[in-house]
Amino acid sequence: MFKANKIVTTLFISMLSLPAFAADSVLIKNVNIFDGESKNLIPNMDVLVEGNSIKTIGKDIAPLSDSKVIKGEGRTLSPGFIDAHVHLSLQLGFGEMMVADEYRFAIGQVEESEAMLMRGFTSARDMGGNTFSLKKAIDQDMIHGPRIYPSGGVLTQTGGHGDYRLPNSLPKLHSNDPDSFVRSGHTEIVDGQPEVLTGAREQLRKGASQVKMLIGGGAASPTDPLDVTQFLPEEIEMAVKAAKNWNTYVAAHVYNNTGIRMALENGIQSIEHANFIDEENLDLLIKKDAWLSVQTLVYINTPSGVNEAQKRSLSRHLMA
Repeated sequence: MFKANKIVTTLFISMLSLPAFAADSVLIKNVNIFDGESKNLIPNMDVLVEGNSIKTIGKDIAPLSDSKVIKGEGRTLSPGFIDAHVHLSLQLGFGEMMVADEYRFAIGQVEESEAMLMRGFTSARDMGGNTFSLKKAIDQDMIHGPRIYPSGGVLTQTGGHGDYRLPNSLPKLHSNDPDSFVRSGHTEIVDGQPEVLTGAREQLRKGASQVKMLIGGGAASPTDPLDVTQFLPEEIEMAVKAAKNWNTYVAAHVYNNTGIRMALENGIQSIEHANFIDEENLDLLIKKDAWLSVQTLVYINTPSGVNEAQKRSLSRHLMA
């Protein structure tokens, strides 16, 4: 989904679980290569990998003295896949997330990142949740997982899609005690330009690749309908300015057309979901040279952890 200046070069053998190894070179024998560009597979090829780089692709390549040899046996070899919208931190059911501490979130992150890698995804654009330490652990070879492009804590307004306080929680004006999602770094509840600016800068300080704002309601959240619009234009502009200063962009969670138009007109460069987008807003998206990132599979294969009420909401909005 996101712009990149080169094709991902890490390779993954589909249907083959690769063992962990520490060899400096790896020779993969007899595979049919999907290169990500051609319509047809390139048959009966060998691939020599040295370190993190593909050294040679050809037939009957001789192994180096230290090569780990993997017999492909006619399987398909493809570039690593990129998941353009994922939440590695938020793999628990809603009820469990409400009471989980940071250790439970961390365990879930590690499990899901390893599973994602073995499904063939070598890069993940994480669109909300505290994955900064997870990214560092993967980058330092402490655990196995994809390259992560983190958003960090999503910016949500009071009462917005990322405000998961309980009904009996004290109002924000009367309490300095943040909820568990804020404490764990998964969300930032911000109102007004100064708070939005600080919230965006905090995520960038921690290492966010992009800033995530919640501009409308959600099917999985308990309090905000899909048709509501969240944040004000001047608040969005402030987050966009902070991201531009950091040479990056803001992505928006939003389904409805009012929110999509407000996001695009105020500088947001990536629209996430956009299930109800109309032709007029599609034209505006093209005019603004923005990206559209859809997650239609969520409505076909409901993710684990979604309760029955959330499933009904997802199905109702899909059929509307």
